[in-house]
Amino acid sequence: TAATSNVFIGDSAGHGNSNSFNVFLGKGSGKFNSGQYNAFLGYQAGLKNTSGTSNVFIGNQAGFYNTTGGYNTFLGFKAGYTLSTNSYNTYLGYQAGANSKDGDYNVVIGPFSGYKNNGDYNIFIGYESGYNNISGTDSRYSKWNTFIGYQSGKGNTTGWQNLIIGYQAGLSNQ
Repeated sequence: TAATSNVFIGDSAGHGNSNSFNVFLGKGSGKFNSGQYNAFLGYQAGLKNTSGTSNVFIGNQAGFYNTTGGYNTFLGFKAGYTLSTNSYNTYLGYQAGANSKDGDYNVVIGPFSGYKNNGDYNIFIGYESGYNNISGTDSRYSKWNTFIGYQSGKGNTTGWQNLIIGYQAGLSNQ
């Protein structure tokens, strides 16, 4: 079928697109896209997206490595940069979740918040909150955490089902 109802503005924006209902603004945004209902705004936003659908990536290199993940919202420079196959995430802020390699159903707000997050069902609000939230080799860990405040839960690596609120609260919680 023919790709229809798309808007591409910028050098190589939507260059290899093969689907419909997408908006790509910025050099290289959505360059390899075959998904639909995506909106990518910024230099190389959603660059590697293939079949990912219904994503909104705003900011230079936001969602850069997303390939098949869907229903994500990444807002900010390199927000959600390394996530590739994950879905239903919201990352807002400068490099929020920029080094996350896994995780679904997360809400991450603040600069460097959830920077290395690999867990699911987490809420991190504040500068560097949940920064090191990784699950290691056991996928049961690093889930269902809520960290609110400057560097709250920053050192958490495998802790799960935690509620941590306040300035540097739970800074070394593991």
